[in-house]
Amino acid sequence: MAWHLKNMMIPILVLLGLIALIETLSYFILLKKYNRSIPDETIENGRFGNSNGLKSNLNTKIWGEAFSTDDKGSRPAKAYNKKPKKVWIGDSVVEGVGVSDSLIFTYLLAESDSVYDYLNFAHAGNTPIDYFNTINSLIDTNSILVNDSVHSFHIGICLNDINPKEKIQSTLPAFIQKANLLLQISNTYRLLKLWINRNSDGYFQYDAAMYKDQAKVHEVIDQLVRISALCKSKNISCQFYIFPYKSQLVSGNFSPQQTLAYHMGINGLPFIDLSSYLRKGDNLHELYLFSDEIHFSAKGHKAIATSISMIR
Repeated sequence: MAWHLKNMMIPILVLLGLIALIETLSYFILLKKYNRSIPDETIENGRFGNSNGLKSNLNTKIWGEAFSTDDKGSRPAKAYNKKPKKVWIGDSVVEGVGVSDSLIFTYLLAESDSVYDYLNFAHAGNTPIDYFNTINSLIDTNSILVNDSVHSFHIGICLNDINPKEKIQSTLPAFIQKANLLLQISNTYRLLKLWINRNSDGYFQYDAAMYKDQAKVHEVIDQLVRISALCKSKNISCQFYIFPYKSQLVSGNFSPQQTLAYHMGINGLPFIDLSSYLRKGDNLHELYLFSDEIHFSAKGHKAIATSISMIR
């Protein structure tokens, strides 16, 4: 009996060891490839009026990559210079989460521009209302940029700006949702799920549906008009940029951008749709982070910087 028990324990222990090894490997892969946590200690609540921003003088890692800010809270930290400033505003896409400081497109643009410096005050989760608040704070007479010459504001627009606070609602049966929630404790399950869904267009389909709601479209456009009017009141030029989702570059479905372009055009808002520029490259999936439809990889940031350099 003891002999049989011993022979049974050996394969069980081997199996448990194998499971532990796979779980550990999955953990490190997730940590490197799909770490989506943003530490609360990096955020300064109410930095720009009613809107949040990054704390000054950060030197940390976010999404597994080097992440720093200067004394103004602009990413990345760098030596001060007296060049006129091109100031970028946006959400996590413009902020460049998941990519190291020296590889984000605003840093690349600054490196190749001998006339202007580039500041990046984008912040994860921000919306057009926050873009307005940030710009309004930055051009206030008591602002952190009061001694700098702001040449222009550059605002990144993503499709989720139309309804950024609402989470995607699952259409799966309740028991499957519960099972999925329970299995989230397994690193291997989460990694497999990411791999299987790495080319999903779920986020795009959800956000694209919002652009059929004219009331929501007008809410976004109204905020962009406010931003433009604010900049004009201070005699500072502004430029809007529309960033595409990965699935759009592959499928060619740009109907939300067409809706934005129409309304921005009739309101006289200057904009550039980056879709047509980014579609020209090969291996379009490589422009985005692993299993991510929204955020760009280092290769994507380089493509953005190249596109904007061609435009300017």
